[in-house]
Amino acid sequence: MSKKRQTLKATPKGLEQAEKALKRLHGTQLSFANYLAGVVGRSTIQKFFQGQEIKVDKFKEICKALTLESDWEVIADLTDFPDQFDFPDNQPPKNGSL
Repeated sequence: MSKKRQTLKATPKGLEQAEKALKRLHGTQLSFANYLAGVVGRSTIQKFFQGQEIKVDKFKEICKALTLESDWEVIADLTDFPDQFDFPDNQPPKNGSL
């Protein structure tokens, strides 16, 4: 039995996409952190945008808040390896939704 992933990081191309969405929707990381207060911490948001690993659920929350929820697997470059992902309920999302 293989160990499932519990953390993800955005690829350089994924970060480019996320940064465009950030600027368009929220302007700055600080404004975005205020928007996600209580859901995702500021340091986690900073790690995401620095391309560092963060917990899967937080990664998905960030993508959702950036209206990239349908692209989160692409941003993390998981499109070829979905079986390595640790889904909270052990079920992949239906129709690509979070």
